[in-house]
Amino acid sequence: MENNVTKIVCAVLIAVAAVVVVLTMRVRGDRTAPEIQFAEADFVYDLSEDDTSKLLQGVTAFDRKDGDVSRTLVVESVVPRNDGETAVVSYVASDSSNNVVKVYRTVKLLKKPTYPPGENPDGSDVQFPDEVR
Repeated sequence: MENNVTKIVCAVLIAVAAVVVVLTMRVRGDRTAPEIQFAEADFVYDLSEDDTSKLLQGVTAFDRKDGDVSRTLVVESVVPRNDGETAVVSYVASDSSNNVVKVYRTVKLLKKPTYPPGENPDGSDVQFPDEVR
C-alpha cells in the first residue's frame, strides 16, 4: 500500500514539474513576429515582369529578438485589382523562432501607353504599304 502511495506521489510531482517547465518555456519564448516596413509609400510595378525582386526594394523586416531578418522576406503573391490600376502584394517574413508575419501593400501598376489608331509612338502618321490600302 505504501508503495502505491509513493508511486502516485512521484507521478503527481513529475506532472507538476512538466507543467512548470512548459509554462516557463511559453513565458520566456519568443512569440512576437517581425515587423515589415516600406521605404516608400507609392510604388509603381510593371505587372508584365516575371521578376518580383523589384517589389522587395526598400522593404525591410526587423525582429525584436533577432534584429534584421530582411533575408527571410519573400513576395508571396501579386494580385491585380479589378480597377486595372493597382495590385495587392503580400509579403511574408519570419524569425528564428518561426514567428511569421504577412503584410499586404497596394501598389500602382505601370500603365502601358496607348496610341490612337494610325499613329506611331513618336506621334507621326503610320505609313501603310500600297497593297494594304
